[in-house]
Amino acid sequence: MSEVKTYAVNCNDAWLNTEGDDISGSYVKYADYAALQAKCDELLKEIKNMQDQVLDDGCRIAELEEALRDKQELIPDEHDTTSQQFESLAKSK
Repeated sequence: MSEVKTYAVNCNDAWLNTEGDDISGSYVKYADYAALQAKCDELLKEIKNMQDQVLDDGCRIAELEEALRDKQELIPDEHDTTSQQFESLAKSK
């Protein structure tokens, strides 16, 4: 949580802690915390949207795979085509 700004406080003043300062007993300004919370909420919303998109994409892929299998069933096998040609030749004689 290095993005949280902490402040050292005495009876007259508050100043921003810098990297390496001992932050035990320090305070956080509500406005800084609220801004960080809003950022976290936005990131969670973005993650949720990405997860929903992945699910939608997965469903779409499954639909496309099923359609492909259906189309492939309509294409005759090479063996079937050869058999049909022999049968039609035999019937024509």
